Amino acid sequence: MPSYLKVGTEPLLLRITSEPYVIYTSRGYAPVVDVADCKTSEVFTMFISAASIARKLESLRRANDNSFTGLEFWIRKESNDRMAPYVLEQP
Repeated sequence: MPSYLKVGTEPLLLRITSEPYVIYTSRGYAPVVDVADCKTSEVFTMFISAASIARKLESLRRANDNSFTGLEFWIRKESNDRMAPYVLEQP
């Protein structure tokens, strides 16, 4: 089972390798996708419920024939603050 992706302020280039699905967590069900780090090919599970992630992914999904699979993007946190928004940018 892949580990959960931890995003910091250093950008990561990711490729989504699955369509969204839900997993059970201690806080209930949460939407996730599987992603691969384009640099290392390591596979992770990424939570996609944060508004700053969901808004950008929705835009990218629509431009990708309504599919999450195959989307590539850079992701990072805006700052080290725990509640800082995520920044997603196209390569």
